Amino acid sequence: MKRFVAAALFLMLAPVPASADVTGFIGVNGTPTKRAVKGFAVGTGLLIVGFEAEYCDTSEDLVLAGPRLRTVMFNGLAQTPFPIAGMQFYATTGGGFYRESFSTEPNGNETSFAWTTESSICEEAPDTPPCSGSTRGLT
Repeated sequence: MKRFVAAALFLMLAPVPASADVTGFIGVNGTPTKRAVKGFAVGTGLLIVGFEAEYCDTSEDLVLAGPRLRTVMFNGLAQTPFPIAGMQFYATTGGGFYRESFSTEPNGNETSFAWTTESSICEEAPDTPPCSGSTRGLT
């Protein structure tokens, strides 16, 4: 039984490449306090262009004054259709809305626009999915 539990934990916790058109996620938002984050993303990609929509909800922390934060983002991606000299070039941009609120302050809500932009070069490495090392920044 211990081996089964150990194997199950290993399979659940081992990192694997993601490849899906619908992705659910959980995580941690560390500012200003550590709070749970949950959400989902839906995307599609063609040879040169791709699109993604994402919803994310960060829970409120009443004790340490961490606001609830909800975001809705839409992104577009353009990339080279194949690697050039072992590298694939791409750029992504998008925007959306966020809403920050405290349940204890009815008039303490903030809703605004946020945008993302990134350009990158992904180096193809043996036995890894394309662009497995890319990162995305929020501006």
